[in-house]
Amino acid sequence: MKKNRSDLVSYFDKKARQRIPDGISVLVPHAGYITEEQMINRKERIIDPLDGTTKFVHEIPDYCVSIRLTHQ
Repeated sequence: MKKNRSDLVSYFDKKARQRIPDGISVLVPHAGYITEEQMINRKERIIDPLDGTTKFVHEIPDYCVSIRLTHQ
C-alpha cells in the first residue's frame, strides 16, 4: 500500500528532526536545540526540519530546512 503525502511529510520531518541536531553538534558543540514548538532560554539552535510543508507535499521545489543559532 502506497503512503499518502501526509505520511511522507511526517516521515521526512521525523527523520530530519532526528538527524539534523547530531550533524550540527559537530559544528556547535554543547549547544542545546529546540524545534518550532519548544521554548528554552539558553544558547540554542532553533530547527524547522521542513519549512514549506505544503509546497513539499505538492512537489513545488520551494521548501527548505531552517536553522537559527541564538545566544541568550
